Amino acid sequence: MKKTICLGFVFLMLLSVAAFATQTRVLTMGENNTILRDGANIGLFPSTVVHYPNMAVGGFGSSSSSSKYSEFKAFGIRWGLSEENSSVLATHLYNADTYLPEPFDNIQFNFTPFPLPNKRIDLYYGQMFNDLGLGCHLGLVHSSQTNDNPDDVATGKDAASFAIYNFGFGLTLPDGNTDIAAGVSFVSFSDKGTNDKTEWDQTKSKGNMSFNLRGRHFHEISDRYTFVPHANFEYGKAEAEFYALNGTTAELQSTEKWTEITFDAGSGLVLEPIEKVKAVADFGIKYYQGKEENTPKSGTATESKESDLTLPYFKAGFEGSVFKWMAVRFGATSYWNNHKEEEGDATYKKNYPTNMTYLGFGFHWNRLHVDAYTNPQLFLDGFNFISGATNNMNAKISLCYKFNL
Repeated sequence: MKKTICLGFVFLMLLSVAAFATQTRVLTMGENNTILRDGANIGLFPSTVVHYPNMAVGGFGSSSSSSKYSEFKAFGIRWGLSEENSSVLATHLYNADTYLPEPFDNIQFNFTPFPLPNKRIDLYYGQMFNDLGLGCHLGLVHSSQTNDNPDDVATGKDAASFAIYNFGFGLTLPDGNTDIAAGVSFVSFSDKGTNDKTEWDQTKSKGNMSFNLRGRHFHEISDRYTFVPHANFEYGKAEAEFYALNGTTAELQSTEKWTEITFDAGSGLVLEPIEKVKAVADFGIKYYQGKEENTPKSGTATESKESDLTLPYFKAGFEGSVFKWMAVRFGATSYWNNHKEEEGDATYKKNYPTNMTYLGFGFHWNRLHVDAYTNPQLFLDGFNFISGATNNMNAKISLCYKFNL
């Protein structure tokens, strides 16, 4: 079966790269970004940026790039513009990297090298209006290339471009416990080729977008327990026409269309039994359905479907202070998947869990906070000078320096 659109392909990017401030903390606490109040929330709920002014943030992680600097993935500053209305502007920049989600990674763009780096910037702005918190997000992914060499009959006028425009809006109700957010993303691309000085469109975009709506509510049951119901809905579509050159005429060969829908609803619980100790749990259901339609110029149209019903999923996390300057974190997730693929008259079903565990640490030195997703092998093998092992000490690190006056 051909790959369908990567689940929530644009919004998944927002969660994974735009809100990196303390993403490592919520990850190592069982992937619980939705039910934990944290600086990483701004990728989900832009209005929460008002709670995180005056800080510098960074993200580190391993990379396949040969550059020794490529592990420093991203850096941002959250500027507190006004204390009167708690207005905050966040500017996030990235290391030279490329984002090309499915199904667009199957298009043979004329980039040299392929693909060109395209991550540009993410901007967040939030402000309080009386007791109402409002926030917005603008993100840009873009790169393009044009050749203009009349002496080259094969690639003299090759051209390509790929862009994603992300827009997000968030609202925090006056009670301060209810967050609502919506986002929309548009994908634009061009793919032009040259053959014997004939310029033609190899692939044409027919409209690509995705939409997201989510919400959560913190309900304090007691001074120790907080109940957090939440829900999320996503819809995405992409469509493209593929051409081939017949002499000097570009002829349509096929049209492909991808659609997807995702729904997620759950109930979280946050327990704070004593100071600097927190336990969290989340229970919910998730449904995903993707469809791919291929309509050739001649022949029979085909359709394939893929669906995942996660019934249920469990997430759990713990955070506890060890020293004044260090906290330990544990997390685990279990997604009980019911997977189905349909191709013509054939149906394939799978029923299995996807499980993950996490170990992390938080370090605090004055205004500097460092969160680490730690490799457990470090404790089994010991440090390199003891065991000679070559394992990475951490898989991911986030840092935050608070410079509040």
